[in-house]
Amino acid sequence: FPYTTLFRSLENLAYVSEQAALPTEKRKAGPLQATIESLKTGIAIASQLVPLWLKVEEALKGMGIGR
Repeated sequence: FPYTTLFRSLENLAYVSEQAALPTEKRKAGPLQATIESLKTGIAIASQLVPLWLKVEEALKGMGIGR
């Protein structure tokens, strides 16, 4: 998961939080919906990496690296 992708995801999350704090009539619906969709995509990609990381972690432990 590249750093820039992670950084963008965090920026998107911050934007959603800012918009959620506004009264409904002041929210920017179009950009907010697009940002939410982008977050969903990022989360889906990251979740696909979890099984791979678990295998890598197991291999590292087998080599005596890690806990």
